[in-house]
Amino acid sequence: MSDDPVAQAERALQQGDTLLAYDIAAEAVAAGDPAPRLRYQMVLALARMGDTDSALDQLDGQSAVDEDQAALRGRLLKDRALAAPPAERAAAFAAACAAYEAAHARFGGYFAGINAATLALLAGDRPRSQALARALRDSSALAQPNDYFEHASAAEAALLLGDPTQAARLIRAAIRLPDANPGARASTARQIRMLAPALSIDADVTDMLQHLLRPPPVLVYSGHMFGGNQPAEAALRARIDAAIASAGASIAYGALACGADLLIAEALLAAGAELNIVLPFATTDFVLQSVDTGGACWRARFDAVIGRAASVSHATSAGAVGDPGQYHHGTAYMFGLARLRARALETRVALIAVWDGSSGVGPAGTQQDIALAERLGIAVDVIPLGPLDRARGQAATMDVPAIPRETRSIIFTDYSGFSKLAEAALPRFWEEVMGRIGRVLDGHAPHVRFRNSWGDALYAVVDTPVHAAEIALSIQEALAGFDPQRLGLPDTAGTRIGVHHGPVFVAPDPITGRQGYFGTEVTRAARIEPITPVGKVYATQPFAAILALEPVARFATNYVGRVPLAKAYGTIRMHRLTRVTG
Repeated sequence: MSDDPVAQAERALQQGDTLLAYDIAAEAVAAGDPAPRLRYQMVLALARMGDTDSALDQLDGQSAVDEDQAALRGRLLKDRALAAPPAERAAAFAAACAAYEAAHARFGGYFAGINAATLALLAGDRPRSQALARALRDSSALAQPNDYFEHASAAEAALLLGDPTQAARLIRAAIRLPDANPGARASTARQIRMLAPALSIDADVTDMLQHLLRPPPVLVYSGHMFGGNQPAEAALRARIDAAIASAGASIAYGALACGADLLIAEALLAAGAELNIVLPFATTDFVLQSVDTGGACWRARFDAVIGRAASVSHATSAGAVGDPGQYHHGTAYMFGLARLRARALETRVALIAVWDGSSGVGPAGTQQDIALAERLGIAVDVIPLGPLDRARGQAATMDVPAIPRETRSIIFTDYSGFSKLAEAALPRFWEEVMGRIGRVLDGHAPHVRFRNSWGDALYAVVDTPVHAAEIALSIQEALAGFDPQRLGLPDTAGTRIGVHHGPVFVAPDPITGRQGYFGTEVTRAARIEPITPVGKVYATQPFAAILALEPVARFATNYVGRVPLAKAYGTIRMHRLTRVTG
């Protein structure tokens, strides 16, 4: 694999892994790599994640050296137009069209031209749209298309000229080409969905085109643990190979326990799929709990697979504590990561599970994974376990914690500039800042398990990510109109909010006697708000992933990169939490 960060970021974009693409490009730029393409990839990754404002901020000051870079401003203005109020959209689309036309005039490529044609239609200028589309259709690049994007652009021109039959023919040819990667197909699907209402294309035609373009599902896998060196393993592997081939998936998320997990992971790698390992807690403890228990042969297989994985992530950085809820949280995190990836690719999530049909005991296990998938509306392909001996493959037992545990969302806030407050300003701060926060919490009291404050800080434990998101954003909104100059502070002062989700201990506080929540995840959450920009809400990746499991997307999480936590507590992926508008 190439060490060139431009090539690495490009591969990540092609696979729809916008988070990884952004990280690769941003880290290379920070290290001093001068390649202009890296900054383009950073902005494109942000655009594909829906963070238009941040993308435009980063684009300002960049000089375009090719058509892709020149057209990127048009892309971002198009996204802004799509989010504009209906009365403002025509003018906003016209501005985006002008940006694409300028790129087309400068570089002469078909990509900027076809986008200009589409946006001219959305701006209400059908004659201009058709004139551009006709000229592009007859150009040398699109009259005899060769690669994926030439076919897709020719299909778009056909739609603009009222020929959906020709568009479907071109798309069928496009998806058979070697460069028809998931990211490219997702981009085309979004473009057609945007274009269809303006063309009054029949819904059946739109659905057919979307179905053709939709990449295969993002897979999640699960299955029973079992002992190694059993003759029946070969027959199970054949059934797994058939299920993977049937799904056609090239991206997968799952754990790596002895037995079915490792067998599926090996099959995915053999099929050339991108494998993302998701463990419920620290790797060392996971190996002791869920790999070594199946027999000595599994450790070498675990090491071989994890060394070839595209990524390894943990639902919590803590070790195992004998809490089955850690496994359940790990499974939910795994499904959430898969759903975030599937959204980026305009596709769906599917589960393949090796199951013997028995009912599970407790909150975790294959049967519970299947039940969770079904509750989430995820298709499940059950592979029979067959005559494999599960006796040696049971997880190593640990003492159940004497103190109960729950998986909850955690909020921390503080007020930047508080330490500079004059004594006389403290009563106003207490009433107008902390008072507003208290009223928001009161409005959501049934879902607030714990709250505490000291000085300018709030620490709260909340039922779920949905409730935490609503509370955090309501606090942000309640304080948006408060002028810190009323406290004698500069206008750069304000509230910072961090949110996290994970398993915590629950017990009476020995000092206060009140019910308290503590553990590694509380400590991690406390390290988020100090690095959050004033006026923003930052969320961890576990929070964003679990939030993505909600059936109705009321909140958005826009990736901001790998961020060093306060007090040297490590570097983690962070997202900016906002409301979904429109």
